[in-house]
Amino acid sequence: MDRELAIKLADLGNAPAIVACILEHLNIKDPAIPLDRIAAAVGISQIERRPNLTCAGMLLTDPGRSSGVIALPACGDPRRERYTIGHEIGHFLLPNHDREAECTRDDLSFAKSSAREREANVFAAELLMPRRMFLHRLNAKRDLDIAHFEQLAKEFETSKEATARRIGELSEAPLAFVFSKDGRVTSKTFSRSMPYLNVRKDDRPPYLTAVSGAGSSVSEWAELGHAGWISTRDDAGGLWAQTEQLANGYAVTLLSFDPSTGDDEE
Repeated sequence: MDRELAIKLADLGNAPAIVACILEHLNIKDPAIPLDRIAAAVGISQIERRPNLTCAGMLLTDPGRSSGVIALPACGDPRRERYTIGHEIGHFLLPNHDREAECTRDDLSFAKSSAREREANVFAAELLMPRRMFLHRLNAKRDLDIAHFEQLAKEFETSKEATARRIGELSEAPLAFVFSKDGRVTSKTFSRSMPYLNVRKDDRPPYLTAVSGAGSSVSEWAELGHAGWISTRDDAGGLWAQTEQLANGYAVTLLSFDPSTGDDEE
């Protein structure tokens, strides 16, 4: 590991502080975070691909945790691989994590992962989409839409799922993302100010069924009723949706809630 960086990191114990220290030390300001450079600086000697690897990612270190190797499957989506690399770097640097880690796809999600895997996921999000840098670009446009969402994923070189989750964590606006396949919900994420989403995995909301397989890759904004979508104390507030159709029946829907309007507004 970079000796000066090692000294700076010695007393840091949480993901945001560790990531901020690394980015400042390496003077990284571009949103396409250079993971190879960071990995080398912190002591990861190699990022390799193994044809027979069955897990999503693996960390191997020496007994003193002074150096390590990250292993990935031979073939994978580059943006998902970036998140996996960030996750494994988190295992390497976070205190009290095991010297070796063999991470499944579930470990890389917040829904089913253990406490240490969640810490590594927080680290990956902070590393790939640093809070201040990400918020600056997120808030550059007043109202989020699919085009801006896509631009953020492109600039930070992150998957749509990871980008949506980061937006949900940091945005003050009441919004949500619903991922689906063939009109059936596969996952969801939403901001703190968004009313609770009633939709569950495998649900088929009428709106998703209607736009599934539509010719246009990005739909126009459509106003939805509350029923089947959100829980509120009354009928106040308007709910809008915009959907992007992806390959092989997959889609991502952005939901935006405006508490100042309602379905009965004339």
